[in-house]
Amino acid sequence: MTLTGSIARKALPKPAADRLAFTVNSYRNYRRLRRDFAALRKQVTACRALDEQIDLICSHQIFGAIQQRSEILGLLEILRQSPPEYVCEIGTASGGTLFLLTQVCRPDALLLSIDLGLSFERSLVHARFAGRKQRIVSIRGDSRTSGTLARVRSLLHGHPLDLLFIDGNHSYEGVKADFANYSPLVRSGGLIVLHDIVPDHGTRYGKPTTSYTGGVPAFWNGLKAQRRTSELIEDPEQDGYGIGIVHNQPLNPGVA
Repeated sequence: MTLTGSIARKALPKPAADRLAFTVNSYRNYRRLRRDFAALRKQVTACRALDEQIDLICSHQIFGAIQQRSEILGLLEILRQSPPEYVCEIGTASGGTLFLLTQVCRPDALLLSIDLGLSFERSLVHARFAGRKQRIVSIRGDSRTSGTLARVRSLLHGHPLDLLFIDGNHSYEGVKADFANYSPLVRSGGLIVLHDIVPDHGTRYGKPTTSYTGGVPAFWNGLKAQRRTSELIEDPEQDGYGIGIVHNQPLNPGVA
């Protein structure tokens, strides 16, 4: 007998319930995503340079990255100089930034990606972003819960992060919590990256658009007074975006 819906979820432990729901409801969607990524992989292989890969990913409808071209290129060029081995990304969305990170990480890197809204099917396909010896683990949950933080610690097996990329909850309290919870996992000399440090036009001019940076710019401004930082901003007047980099060598304890 096949169990479905709420009956399956009540009757089985959560991982088993997820697998059953996938079998009953999501297999077709998973196959479509898998085909889409196989086609994308071929296109990426044909790219001659990193900037071509960025153009491809940023414009992709299924696995896109919401990034300004020059900003993400600048970050990836920095990372390529000293490829990260242990990475945690908070906020996966369509997975485009995660895929780009795999291109500049070590061949044996572990990449952890946290997202509250990530579907089970996407988590399986995102695992395929990894290079032959790389490993990607998608954590489907709220980054601010103790359980999610414990899961990250467990997967790292005591290794510090080389890179923490924060692009999740954009409220001031949300980004503050992510920074407070996960920045202690970053090694001295590692990088903590925040996306969307430029105020959106709704905040700056009272003209809301599809861009939303929330409380991130305010948190970033406070952070700059406490840490050694640098910025990648294509245009200071742009509607959101912007990448802030914390070079993990604290100048003063605590962040307001």
